[in-house]
Amino acid sequence: MTAETLAELDIGDKAKIIQITGVSARAEDGYIGQAELEHRLLEAGFMEGEIIEVIHHGPVSHDPMAVQIDDMIVALRRNEAKSIHIEKIS
Repeated sequence: MTAETLAELDIGDKAKIIQITGVSARAEDGYIGQAELEHRLLEAGFMEGEIIEVIHHGPVSHDPMAVQIDDMIVALRRNEAKSIHIEKIS
């Protein structure tokens, strides 16, 4: 198994979160810093060790994407998903 980011997964892929890096991402009102992005992702339920599944990609550039964490569905931008390092489950 190889380490990737959530942004690289296709619909139906499952993975285990191994690290949240908080790479800077663009927000509607500008750029948000690493610490703020990491904090937002953790509040949304993206925690190390969680199993996630990609359930939807948007029609343009596959953005945004929707993932399922336990019984919760969360939408996020592909740029934000690059901050979530995963190990794909086959």
